[in-house]
Amino acid sequence: MIKNLGRVTGKSAYELWLDAGNEGSLEDFFAYLQSGISVDDEVTAQSDNPVKSCSIYAYANQMRGELAENIAALSSELEGKVDKATGKGLSTNDFANDLKYKLEMMTVYRDADISALALAVLRQYTDDSITAGGRNPVAGSAIKSYVDTLAETARITIMQEIANLQITVDSIVDESSVNPVQNQAIKAYVDTAIANATAAFINGDEVSY
Repeated sequence: MIKNLGRVTGKSAYELWLDAGNEGSLEDFFAYLQSGISVDDEVTAQSDNPVKSCSIYAYANQMRGELAENIAALSSELEGKVDKATGKGLSTNDFANDLKYKLEMMTVYRDADISALALAVLRQYTDDSITAGGRNPVAGSAIKSYVDTLAETARITIMQEIANLQITVDSIVDESSVNPVQNQAIKAYVDTAIANATAAFINGDEVSY
C-alpha cells in the first residue's frame, strides 16, 4: 500500500509517491501499486479485494447457467399447476352436499350386522336350482338335490339294464358251456368227483380227476 503520502496538496499520486522518498519511473509507481494489492481468484461474499477479470467472467457464466436451470424447473412446475377455479376460494366444500348428507346419515354397523346384510344380499342373487343358462351362484341344498337326482337316475338305469339282460344259468357242469352254473350244481359236481376218486383209491383203481 502507499504509505506516508500525507494530505492532499494538489499533486498527483505519483508525485506524492516521489515526495515520500521513493524513486523510479511512472511504470515503477504502477508496479509498486500493484505489489500492494491482493487480487482474488474467485468471487466470494467474504472478501473486499478485487477479482480477476477471467474469474468474474467464469462466475457470471455459472450464474447464467444456474438461472437457466431454475427457470426450466420453474416452467416445469408451472405446467403441472392447478388453475384457480372461478368462484372458489382457497377452501371450499367440493364434496357434493347430497352425498355428504347420505354419508352423515349412514348407520354404524357391527361386523356381524355387515355379514348378515351381505348374506341377505347374496341370497337374493342365489339360484335355487341348477340350470344350463344360470350364471348366479347356486344354493348348497340345490346342488345336493341335483347330485342326488343324478345318482338315483343312474342307479335306476343300471338296474333296468341288468333286468333286461338275458342270462342263461346252467343246472349242470358242462365243459362245453360258457354260461354260469347254479351254486348247488357246482357243489353236487364237486362232491361226486371227490366220492368217485375216493372209491377208486380204496379199490386200488386208477384215480381220474
